Amino acid sequence: MVRKTALLVVVLLVAAAAVVAVDAPKATTGTVKAPAGVDLQLKSSAGSTVTVTGGTDAALAPGAYTIADARVLKRESREEKGKKVETTWMVASKGPFGKLSPVKVVAGETVALDLGESLLMKTDASASDSGVSIGLAIVGKAGESYSPVVNKDGKPQAAPKLQIVDQSGKVLDSGSFQFG
Repeated sequence: MVRKTALLVVVLLVAAAAVVAVDAPKATTGTVKAPAGVDLQLKSSAGSTVTVTGGTDAALAPGAYTIADARVLKRESREEKGKKVETTWMVASKGPFGKLSPVKVVAGETVALDLGESLLMKTDASASDSGVSIGLAIVGKAGESYSPVVNKDGKPQAAPKLQIVDQSGKVLDSGSFQFG
């Protein structure tokens, strides 16, 4: 009798485990993680746009997404005349996004996007009879390109100024970058 009861308990446990395995919900979304300080806008193949805030997870329907917009944000806090002052710096990108596109979301899986800082400033220079042209490119760690326009608290900042000096420190020429 004890043997039949033990056998019955084992059969019931196996049956219950099978029911739980069959009834377990299947994942219907995947997860996209953006690094802290990088906000993204992803566009699905169906045309819908989703915002992914840096440092958070976004549950998305499976499929291929393209990055429509990326913003690298740097927030700083300081004391000024006894008051706390917050400043937000931002550079933005509309692409190209290097090795990041397309973003493939698979149900039950997480895609961690590794972009943004460290940002590399690249320059190239060429001389002509009319002067010197110096180009500036800002490139993120995944090869994505950012606009050279830097925003502070939502306002575009003036183009940087520069001086060309010789070895003795004498200023040979000066000017400022021009956007566009």
